[in-house]
This record gives sequence, C-alpha cells and structure tokens, in this order.
Amino acid sequence: MIKAKAFLLSCVVAALMPCSAQCAENSPRAIASSTAFDALLERAKKATDVNEAEQLYDKAIQLNPNSAVAYEGRGRKRLTAGNQQGLPDVDKAIVLDDKFAKAYRTRGWAKLVAGNYKPALEDLDNAIRLGDDTNWVYEYRGACYLDLNQLQPACNDFEAALQRDPKSIDALLNMAMVQQKLGEYPASLAFVERAIAIDPKNASIYRIRGDYKQDHLSDYAGAIKDYSESIGLGANADSYRGRAQANVRLKHWSHALSDADSALRLKPRDAMALNIRGCARNNSGDSNAAISDFNQAISIDPGNFTFYVNRAQAYENVGKVSLAEKDRAKANALQNE
Repeated sequence: MIKAKAFLLSCVVAALMPCSAQCAENSPRAIASSTAFDALLERAKKATDVNEAEQLYDKAIQLNPNSAVAYEGRGRKRLTAGNQQGLPDVDKAIVLDDKFAKAYRTRGWAKLVAGNYKPALEDLDNAIRLGDDTNWVYEYRGACYLDLNQLQPACNDFEAALQRDPKSIDALLNMAMVQQKLGEYPASLAFVERAIAIDPKNASIYRIRGDYKQDHLSDYAGAIKDYSESIGLGANADSYRGRAQANVRLKHWSHALSDADSALRLKPRDAMALNIRGCARNNSGDSNAAISDFNQAISIDPGNFTFYVNRAQAYENVGKVSLAEKDRAKANALQNE
C-alpha cells in the first residue's frame, strides 16, 4: 500500500512539473509564435521596400533570435540595397548554422561585389559543397574566376549555370566575355545573340553587341545601329559614348560631337567621352575647345597615354609645338611603363 501511494505521488509531482521541450513546442502559444514568425518571413521576402523588409525581419528576429534564415534574409536585403551592415547579419546566420548553404552563397556574392575574390571563392565553394545547386552560385563563382582571369574554371561554371537556367542573361553575357578573352570572337558573339533573342528589350545587350562590332569586327555602321537600338530602349551614357566613338572612326564629326555631348550630360566625368568630344572638336576646326576637353580627360585619368597623343595633335594645330612635344614624350613614357 505504501508503494502504491508513492507511485501516485510521483505521478502527481510529474503532472505539476514543467513540460518538456517537445511539449513546449506544441503549446498553443508556441504554435502561434511559429505561425507569426513564418508569416513575417514570408512578408519580408516579398517586400519591395527595403525599410519595410528590414522592419519585418527585425520583428521575426525578435520572435526567434536564433533563426539563421531571418538573419540571412535581412542581410541579403541590406546588401542588395548597398548597405554593408548586411554582412554581419550573414556572418551571424553562419554562426547560428554553419551548414546553411544559402548564407555562404550570399556572403560569397557580397565579397565578389566588394572585389574580394579569393574569400568569395571559399564561401561559394562551401555553398556548393553543402548542396546549393542553383544557377546563381555557379554564376557568382564563375564571375570570381573571370575577374581572376582564370578562364577555364569560369567557363565551366557559366556552363553549369546555363545548364540550370538556359535563359540566364548574366551567364550568357559572362560566357561571351570569357570567349572574347580567349580570342573566340564568333563564339562570343553567338552568346550575345542568344541573350538578345531571350530579352530583345534589354538596352545593355545591344550596347555590348555594338562594342563587339566596333572593337572586333570594325563594323562601325553595324555598331551605330546597335547603339541606337540601345538608346531607343533607354538613354544611357555608355551607348552614347560608343556611338560617338563609332562616328569618330567614320569621320562623322558633327554626329560624334552630338553623341559625346549627350554622354557627358548623363556622365559629366566620363574621361573617354571627353576625349572623344575633343577628337571631334579638333577635327572640326575647334582645337582650343578640344584642348580643354583633353585637359579635363587627363585630370580624371592621367595614366591614359592616348589623351596626351590627342592633345599633342591639338597643340600642333594651334601652333604650340613645344607643348605638343612634351605630350608626346609623356605618352611614350606611359606606354613604356
């Protein structure tokens, strides 16, 4: 009888003790908290306004301060907006879960953008090792290899990215860049053409094809057509500058001057656009204005020898022979460095 009472007493004591962790997780309050947390995460992911997204992630982290997913999400939102405070968030996510592949991918991407290629490669390798099989992780790693001029690994990664997403514009254009660096110009152009077929309203792709036609095919008329298509889809300084350069090569001085002016309105400190306008002015009989353009270009980029060569020609046109000789000597010195 004493043993029975002892058993009953132990049952009562057990009933009065706190629930186990599993019991707590299944309590109505815990379930409600988990539901609220998931809802906040979902809203934060969909939010297009960065401040709104941050506030939602803040609330989610208050509900679950050990959520690697919440920290990674907030960090990625901040980094995408150019806020480097996102990096500590992603670091925190990895501390909380060192097997979280997406966090390594995000941190690798951030390091890539910052130009820290080797640390970026380490993070992206970890992401892949931990199971990240998205096209993005291969695109980011390929971009690291490309910037390090490791062309074959870059080519392999961009191929892997295109296997996972054949319509990835970034992967196609990066693959075009790899082929160009390898001297495979027809293959490079083929990747650009594929990108245009997928996204025919993308202004940047036409500019890239225009650059290719101008620099590698000497097809200046074709380049002008592509730059014009790009400008028609959305005015941008690089397309105006490219078209100005093609017009200089065709000796269409008035068109070149107009395009260079347009480029400089959009990007006033574009040294190459200033140089192009200087060439157009010098060949249109306005060498003093050309010298002013070359002076500005040199003040922005004093290491470009072509600016000195062009200014020397303008100096000669206005009879300043000694200054022209100094510029040619400077240009030769820069070439021989």
